[in-house]
Amino acid sequence: MSHIQFPVQAFIYPSLVDIAMISPAGVHLMNGNLGPNRDQVLMVIQALNVSDFLEERKQYIESEKNGCSILSDRYVKINTIHSHELFWQCGPNQVDKIINYFFASGNKIIVVGLKGSGSFFDNNLEKFRNSVRTLSINEPADISKIR
Repeated sequence: MSHIQFPVQAFIYPSLVDIAMISPAGVHLMNGNLGPNRDQVLMVIQALNVSDFLEERKQYIESEKNGCSILSDRYVKINTIHSHELFWQCGPNQVDKIINYFFASGNKIIVVGLKGSGSFFDNNLEKFRNSVRTLSINEPADISKIR
């Protein structure tokens, strides 16, 4: 079993439901900002209702109009579970990177994502992907069939 191998601090955002944010830099308890030291990379784990997921999917499409580039938008199979991978870059010089994996489970969508800039993101991407490959999801469903 693979795990991301760095000390982390988790933060459950008070204004959002069913989300955890994890970073080796630490996460400010009041606003979710990353701490000033260490890797500026953030892992997010979130559970969404299907209707919220469908609304967020529309926002991803809009992100391309706001200076972001989608690098990968595809269905992938992880541990026999049908999932959706969305990988994009934003910001000045496209240095901010985000990769999300979406899994369907019962009436929820589970999002596991990594966000960071430049080499901080790049240095943690493979560790993150290896960790995602170890996921087990209760009541998995085919995410591609959710419309």
